[in-house]
Amino acid sequence: HTGIDIKADKTTVVKAAEAGKVTAIKNDPRYGTTVIIEHANGYETRYANLLTAEFVTVGEEVSKGQTVGTVGNTATFEILDDYHLHFELLKDGEYQDPIIFIAY
Repeated sequence: HTGIDIKADKTTVVKAAEAGKVTAIKNDPRYGTTVIIEHANGYETRYANLLTAEFVTVGEEVSKGQTVGTVGNTATFEILDDYHLHFELLKDGEYQDPIIFIAY
């Protein structure tokens, strides 16, 4: 498991963690509906298990906090889990633990 799962109600709005450019919107066979955003300094965030991703388009520049989708249950390998956002963070292509970047 290369990210964290953030429990949320179905259709909860998912927002961009930081400003960046949407590089992909796809229906991943394992992760379901997924939005990928490239950020400055080699960072990338992935928002998966989304119900919808119609709020952004590939190539769009997004602001921090901009809506990118809504929580769903489209990830086939997590289909039995409660509704949640599957969130991943990469730096220069290497998976990072998102928890260390989240301020409480």
